[in-house]
Amino acid sequence: MSNELLFLLAALVDIVVVFIAARLGREWLLGTILVNLLLIGTFGTKLISIFGLVTNVGNVFYACVFLATHFFIERYGKDAAWQTVWFGVGLVLFFTVMAQFAVNYQGLGLSDAANTASATLFPFSSRVIFASMLAYVFAQYVNISLYVWIRERAHGKFLWLRSSAANITSQLVDSSLFFTIAFLNLPGPMLVQAILTGWLLKSLVGLAGTPFLYLNGYLERKKQHR
Repeated sequence: MSNELLFLLAALVDIVVVFIAARLGREWLLGTILVNLLLIGTFGTKLISIFGLVTNVGNVFYACVFLATHFFIERYGKDAAWQTVWFGVGLVLFFTVMAQFAVNYQGLGLSDAANTASATLFPFSSRVIFASMLAYVFAQYVNISLYVWIRERAHGKFLWLRSSAANITSQLVDSSLFFTIAFLNLPGPMLVQAILTGWLLKSLVGLAGTPFLYLNGYLERKKQHR
């Protein structure tokens, strides 16, 4: 299966799961954020080529975290959205610390493959997690602030505008910080390409999730009128 097809399938699955979680309740929606953040930290080190451009595998996961944040703002408000940010950062950092304990256990020869893989992945993954969490906090500040600012001034109208503007702007902040820290060893032109490609792909996934925000709002209004 090609990288392009995998990307499209991953985006579809993740967006649908976030939407279903939003319908099931606050805890489910928060769970999608935490799972996607852990996926970023675990697999974000893997560089790939999509449509001939260099990026990493974390784009879908990050875009869906921001999409889930928009669901949080719409249903639970700005303060609740910020709580998910700090809750996610805290749990991911906890995961990172505990993963280092697991990596430093002396493994038996029977698990040489797992020993080598974990020792190779997780020390570098710690840097990726630091980069992703730093970028995450700054980008979420832009995301939440701009989303709420447009929502207030548009008096709750133009969902597509606040979702698109907040998504595109915050994803540029995220990609710039994340790739610069996590992949500083890349050649300059490749680093710039990775930043721009990551920004483009995350923006597209975010835009693809906007109809689900509309659908969720429609279902909520229909539920209230019953």
